[in-house]
Amino acid sequence: FTGGVGNRDELAEAEVGRNYAIARGVDPADILLETTSTSTYENLRNARLVAQQHGLETFLIVSTPNHMRRALAVADDLHMEAYSSPTRSIRWINSATRTFSYMREVVAFSVYLLNLG
Repeated sequence: FTGGVGNRDELAEAEVGRNYAIARGVDPADILLETTSTSTYENLRNARLVAQQHGLETFLIVSTPNHMRRALAVADDLHMEAYSSPTRSIRWINSATRTFSYMREVVAFSVYLLNLG
């Protein structure tokens, strides 16, 4: 699992994922964590470093459907063998939150593409 601590969070995203997996029967010994990243690029770059330390070469990216295109683009740019598993549903607080999320992703992906050139 990968992901650092957000603005309002006490646990890193990776720790939340680990706790969720353990509660559903995953052996803690089978879980690797990266808890310092603060962006999609850092998530994947840091996950790649952790994986390399353990001899792992393939990745499964689990994210929202609207974020998946950018996540896969970053993985490709990092020369990662990555597969996608978009979440089936997204729980929005309200339509404004949904709109903000989609707009944020359009901007974030555009900025990412511009920074590559």
